[in-house]
Amino acid sequence: MLLFHYGSDTRRLVEAGTALIVQYRAKFGASCNLFVLDATASDALQEVERVLKYPSFFEEKKFVILKNPSVRAHEISDILRQYTIGGLEDTVLLLQDRNDGEILQKKHKELMSSARSEGAVFSAFEPLTATRAHAWVQEQAKARGCSLSPEAAKLLYRSVGADSWALSSETAKLCAYQRSGIIDTDAVQALVPQMAEENVFELLDALAEKDKRAGLSHLYRHLSSGADPMYLLAMFAYQIRNLCIVRNLADRGMSASAISKRAGLHPFVVQKALRGARAFSADELTRALTELADVDRATKQGIVDPADALYGFFLSLGQPVRT
Repeated sequence: MLLFHYGSDTRRLVEAGTALIVQYRAKFGASCNLFVLDATASDALQEVERVLKYPSFFEEKKFVILKNPSVRAHEISDILRQYTIGGLEDTVLLLQDRNDGEILQKKHKELMSSARSEGAVFSAFEPLTATRAHAWVQEQAKARGCSLSPEAAKLLYRSVGADSWALSSETAKLCAYQRSGIIDTDAVQALVPQMAEENVFELLDALAEKDKRAGLSHLYRHLSSGADPMYLLAMFAYQIRNLCIVRNLADRGMSASAISKRAGLHPFVVQKALRGARAFSADELTRALTELADVDRATKQGIVDPADALYGFFLSLGQPVRT
């Protein structure tokens, strides 16, 4: 069996793979052998071929997860054709890629075509639209013995945005507080940091205009009011990612309405992002997102103080790229 999971919503992408692992282990127990490989590793494809080539003497089931297949799309296409994955009864191969469908179809058409010809079951994990986010949050709450009122779900989405990692984290916190029953808007207002998206864009706009004094002033005000530095970091990453997506789609000639539909963002957010994205070069946006990832890693390892790291991020943003 061949499965192909793809999409830029990494939280749901990883969650789907984990759910399949749990399902197969429950069904086959000790007779299910799990292999988790990454195509970026030099020996990953040799290991995939070894698993596919040699049958098990004990009729064991094999579950292979291969991450980032688009990195070595041509070689993997050859493997799919050579071993006719779709017809294997004792083996499940899950291809797990973080690119969206449009990019895969445009840049890795051979891989998509090979997977399709092998009867792959495709599942897309694109950014959540508002409606889908409300339903997904309810699913997360239900699994924890709670539910959100429709108004609370909408408020949570407005407060956090479409980032499924942040939505899941905040939902878990709300359910831990509520324990059971219906979570209302009072709980969301009390427990979820209420930082409107436009306030984040004020910070980004100030930095884009090289007005770092205003940007640092906004940051100081948020931190002084008790905002969690790690939550601010997550919000900045979410916003910078939005700028990257909107900038990329706008550069392809897409209209604001088309961008809103394609990216799953509110039209107002897209309009704000378009204004902000024009002030950044593509390299600046990429560098900013990379730096935020470095900051996140360093703070979690205890190397730097989260608040200091945020100030450093704002001071460095917009500086010339070192060559």
